[in-house]
Amino acid sequence: ASRVFKTALIEAWKESLRGEIVNSNGEHNINAEGWDPEALSITLNAIYSYTKAIPNTITLEMLYKIAVLVDYYKLYNALHFFASV
Repeated sequence: ASRVFKTALIEAWKESLRGEIVNSNGEHNINAEGWDPEALSITLNAIYSYTKAIPNTITLEMLYKIAVLVDYYKLYNALHFFASV
């Protein structure tokens, strides 16, 4: 869903290195520090289609925080549908 995440996991970033595997399932850890936790949660729920976890209304401030995440992580295509909602 994100070119930033894809790049982090494919190229020679620390997240893609075998030494950074966090468990035996081969899952990788990507730090997302400094973001508003609620905005990040809403954004991730939208990406993974957990629509019941997405609030029906948000404040203008929350919309701004989500928009910053969408821009930073290049999630335009993944969240295009939600822009009209």
